[in-house]
Amino acid sequence: MGPWQGWGGPGVPGGPPTPPGGGKRRNRAIIAAAAAVACVLVVYVITAGATHTFPFAHTAMKPPAPTPSPTRPHTPTPSPSPTLAAGVADLKQLLPGDLGGTATQCQSIKPPYSWKMPGLVQALGCSDPDLPGGIVIAYQVDSSADFLTSWQNFDKWWNFDPSSAGNTCPPSGSNGEGTYGFYNSYFPSTDNQVVQCQWVGPKGDKPAYAWAYPTEDAFFLAVGAEGSAFPALDNWWTNHSLPAASPSPSAS
Repeated sequence: MGPWQGWGGPGVPGGPPTPPGGGKRRNRAIIAAAAAVACVLVVYVITAGATHTFPFAHTAMKPPAPTPSPTRPHTPTPSPSPTLAAGVADLKQLLPGDLGGTATQCQSIKPPYSWKMPGLVQALGCSDPDLPGGIVIAYQVDSSADFLTSWQNFDKWWNFDPSSAGNTCPPSGSNGEGTYGFYNSYFPSTDNQVVQCQWVGPKGDKPAYAWAYPTEDAFFLAVGAEGSAFPALDNWWTNHSLPAASPSPSAS
């Protein structure tokens, strides 16, 4: 007997015996397992779709953030500068005649000012050739109302009381103050067209004249040199304070 005798059987000479019915049972087990997995997947897909579970999770779309508008810096609108009222001549035309009818010997006076002058259009300080050591100052505003307010504020500033002042310039006696109305060929008589006079300065030794042109919304102050006399200032005012020519608004 050969060595393989006793191991023989149908199909495989000398091979291991085949279990009866084993291949069919394995196939049935594989099919049953696959069916169970498929059932589980179907249940998961249905549940996930209803509850928004991955891969059916719902992601809310946020609206895009608004684009901010560019910020523009706020620039305040500047207030318009005061201008002359209709029919009023420019301050330069009103300057004393010995200045040649120009402002070449004058400079603009910048704020702050010693008293309030609403509607101020121009302020000039001039060196007058016929008033050595002295000065002439000129102011002009934008209306009759502002002129009256500015003129009254000026009187308060230089401590002048028209109600108690004498009626002559230069001032007489011990009063120290004088005022009277004036007129000439350029400026006919009108209310508040006056000249005022008194001593000024830290030592009270400078003669001063102030006069007003209400029709031109302007007033002037002339101060003599320290230690000078009133008659000299009065002579200057009488002969040189008038403009070099009749003021005309059309020439302003």
